[in-house]
Amino acid sequence: MSVRPVRVVHQVHTSRISILLPDEIRAAIRRHPVPAGHVQVTTVDCVNEPEQARLITPRTRDFLPAIPFEAFATIKRSKWIHRVEVAEVEPEDLTYLRSALLIAGEIGAMTGGHIFDVLAYKTTTPEEIADQIDNAFSPLAHISVHVEAGQHPFWVHTHGMTKFAHPDFELHGVPRESVAVAVQLLKHLVAAVVSGGRYRPGEATQLSGFGFEFQKGPAGSQDHYSDEALWLTSFRLLGEAGSPAMEGMLALPER
Repeated sequence: MSVRPVRVVHQVHTSRISILLPDEIRAAIRRHPVPAGHVQVTTVDCVNEPEQARLITPRTRDFLPAIPFEAFATIKRSKWIHRVEVAEVEPEDLTYLRSALLIAGEIGAMTGGHIFDVLAYKTTTPEEIADQIDNAFSPLAHISVHVEAGQHPFWVHTHGMTKFAHPDFELHGVPRESVAVAVQLLKHLVAAVVSGGRYRPGEATQLSGFGFEFQKGPAGSQDHYSDEALWLTSFRLLGEAGSPAMEGMLALPER
């Protein structure tokens, strides 16, 4: 896979009629710069640009768990959408994530809007962003792990790894008793990527008591992601024995 930039996209949806002035948006960007990257804030008038608004409005059914009713109502009643996009190639740290959050948070505070992370399928408020910024960094606040029913029990996968210039991860055919193990494994992989780990198709690694390989995901699942995804396959236990939940991972389908 080629070198890719990190990418963060937050959308602020507001039902207020009054417009946010361009100078107010530029001031928020100046307060939270991304020195080595690119920040763009695009404003869409939902009343006069309905097709553009429709194209960028996230589908509420893609959020797991379901979004709060207040956020749902804001999407349905949106008068304006302020789309905050941040991109940076080879960032030295995670400042770009903080800047994107704070710009979106300020715009949300000025407009009484809800903030939607359209890459990780998360929703938040300006108040929650303020609390998040004050706490220690958690990579899991910036991604989602979804568990969805599939043809062969469960499909467990991430959303939002584009923020770390990395493909998402997916597991197919996870038995019910192994879902918690699968979710925890993906969370550990996310933490490894944030710490500098990089995984590619054809590579193998060891983590959480397993050895396994990465392959490109099946064609039918790739359209589900904002970029690419890596499929975890060929599981083996590193110890002599594991719990029934861990042993269930050994039966996951191969490529």
